[in-house]
Amino acid sequence: MGTDLHEQAADFVAERLREFASNGRVLRAERTALVQYVAAASARSAAAARAEYAMRKPSGRATDQPLAQQGGARGELQGKVGLQSPAAGPEGGRAESPRVTDFPKAPAAVIGDPAERASALKALEQRAAACGQCVSVARVRRSVVCAAGSVHAEILFVGDAPSADEDAVGEPFRGVAGEMMDKMLMAMGLKREEVFLAPALRCRPDAPVDLPRKPTNAERAACLPFLTELISVLRPRVVVAMGAEAHRALFGSEVLVARVRSVWGDYSGIPVMTTFHPAHLITNPAVSVKRQVWEDLLKVLELLGHPISDKQRGYFLPKR
Repeated sequence: MGTDLHEQAADFVAERLREFASNGRVLRAERTALVQYVAAASARSAAAARAEYAMRKPSGRATDQPLAQQGGARGELQGKVGLQSPAAGPEGGRAESPRVTDFPKAPAAVIGDPAERASALKALEQRAAACGQCVSVARVRRSVVCAAGSVHAEILFVGDAPSADEDAVGEPFRGVAGEMMDKMLMAMGLKREEVFLAPALRCRPDAPVDLPRKPTNAERAACLPFLTELISVLRPRVVVAMGAEAHRALFGSEVLVARVRSVWGDYSGIPVMTTFHPAHLITNPAVSVKRQVWEDLLKVLELLGHPISDKQRGYFLPKR
């Protein structure tokens, strides 16, 4: 997707989200149409995308639910653009009937010219680095955090909005949380150079280091086309959404990770495992929490058909 198209898509999505925020309510079908627009903008042209939106835009009454309570309108999105999220259980509990309970196997590895993928990814990162849509953020950011890794990667790990450490070096999963991430990868038998790492958002929200804030909907909308295009170009066999912001970027729903982790979601035919961000393990160092994350990562290895030793299966279990 060219620079002009990316800017048009992000501007349009940000404009619609501002409208949603101004009245506090939004048509369910309107949100579905908006996600359709993003998908079309990533794959075709601005004209085709706007046509897609116009065709699906409703004229009915607004839903009774405020935007914050609607999540990603998961039921209406299912089967349309491949954006499915694990369903929450009764009264907001753990998911009991996820939309995707099992993947017999992960998608086959991408067949194509690695050089072409590398070129497309490089062009994407250059556009991201030049982005200035979020004026207040662009004014104070130290860097635009890049997505990086192997063009042959089977796994794409999507993280949070950049931390202060990541903002300083321009790379995802750095600092103390990055060290934890490296330990996770090592336990899986992997290295950074063998996977692909990406932030959910490219810039750190403009706030003091000791007073971080959540990204705004407009900021999320500006970054969403970058992530959408990255997945489209890379086509990993599995995506691991690390943290609530990563899950929201992929599925459009604001959830507690504890309620959706450990069950498979589906993003355009790609299995998605949501789990805790490495930073969560820094602030919650209990062995039981580490075991939860490790069980999620074991499912990823199993789906990909990687060998798993008895030692690996025993990590973070209570000692007998």
